[in-house]
Amino acid sequence: MWVFANHTHSQLGVSNIVQNKKKIHLWDNYRDNLAKWELFGVKARFHVEDKRLMSLSLSDLGSTFILVVLTPEPLSAKDLAAPSNDRAKVRVAYQGSPGAYSETAALKAYPICKTVPCDQIESVCKAVELWLVDKGVLPIENSVGGSIHRNYDLLLHHRLHIVGEVELVVNHRLLGLPGVRKEELTHVLSHPQALEQCETTLNKLGIVRVSTQDSAGAAQIVALEGIRETGAVASLLAAEIYRLDVLA
Repeated sequence: MWVFANHTHSQLGVSNIVQNKKKIHLWDNYRDNLAKWELFGVKARFHVEDKRLMSLSLSDLGSTFILVVLTPEPLSAKDLAAPSNDRAKVRVAYQGSPGAYSETAALKAYPICKTVPCDQIESVCKAVELWLVDKGVLPIENSVGGSIHRNYDLLLHHRLHIVGEVELVVNHRLLGLPGVRKEELTHVLSHPQALEQCETTLNKLGIVRVSTQDSAGAAQIVALEGIRETGAVASLLAAEIYRLDVLA
């Protein structure tokens, strides 16, 4: 779903140790507060799994993402006492186009929230830090690709607080224009990591893979350009937003 360079900004071994300790400290603070929040009825952990089309997943290897929920300040007594409906009516920033997997995670965690797409991951952090939105979701772990170190580094460089986590089970879909059969496709667009995870299936179909910035953006391109022979690997939410058929 996301591909980032697997390195931190500092290259010195000693500095890396310091950075890693800071990352561990972020998680320690969050874990220490988790039981207290849930005692007061604040749901801080969300498991997101789309069971409707699990058997039709295009991925050769299942992928799970861990995303953290960020706020500009720690949870307060007011947050703990607020009705669940009030806590859900928030603006949540995510990286990608509408239909991105991060948006799926945000909507599952806060079903009636207003999602705010951002073009870059750092834009998500800045939007939260500047109070332009109430919360942000940031992917930090991938069961296939491992830790997303660049995003960990962003947590260290922005004044943000982890107040929840979302476990997102990713099931890629092969999308096409309405009425198109998968055998008609000659090219498929998506994020490089999504294409890699679906490599075996796409090779069997003989489809040429074309990389794009994000998977939801690929679905948007297919819908706007209207080329029957071009499909996209993206989420079920992207299929619904851009009115594309799920081919596999």
